[in-house]
Amino acid sequence: MKTIFTFIFTFYLLLISAQNFKKEVFLDINNYTINSEIFLKKLKNKNIGYSVFENDSVNTLKLVKSNKPLDFFEHYKVGKIDVKRKDSIISELKNLSKREVDSTDIIVINFYIDEKTVSQRPCIEHYLNDSKFKNFFKKTINSNVKQFFITDETYHYNSNLTLRDKNKLIESLFFPKPSPCGNYIIIFPNNNYILKFSEYRQDAILDFIKNYKNENK
Repeated sequence: MKTIFTFIFTFYLLLISAQNFKKEVFLDINNYTINSEIFLKKLKNKNIGYSVFENDSVNTLKLVKSNKPLDFFEHYKVGKIDVKRKDSIISELKNLSKREVDSTDIIVINFYIDEKTVSQRPCIEHYLNDSKFKNFFKKTINSNVKQFFITDETYHYNSNLTLRDKNKLIESLFFPKPSPCGNYIIIFPNNNYILKFSEYRQDAILDFIKNYKNENK
């Protein structure tokens, strides 16, 4: 098992170095900076995984608690959205949903494309039917968190819980190459964002929101 972890981690470092030559920063669970040797040593713990947060210049690798030893890697893109682009997204969401949205809200956009080649139950149904996830957004304390399930312009999913990206604005701005089993972006009031492509854990979205709220009380 230790050999597998070492191989995967080393392979990943070589891969990202070859692709973008970005600076790498290593953080422990408490967000303290550590070196790669300590990072790898801690990663051998079966209850520890890691996430990568990539921006234009830095790859930040952070240790996280994990109850799935062989499913411990998550990759996110992070950055800051400019005000003009954010305003256009807010305007589009208001137009599509007929709901009130403003710049002080935490905005969560879940984005899906048609899974025509998938014979099993569509991924979107898993996300739409997660009651714990949906109930989080119904709480009064989270009234400033606005959640949207958006499908691409060609995906006519039959549900009153989804909205169609009929003007292709959301796809063009954030998901030009979307993954077939779900994507999302969280846009915070300070204009920072977290972007995730491909299948994801909905509890991770809730953790990001809770962390932001705790840091900005």
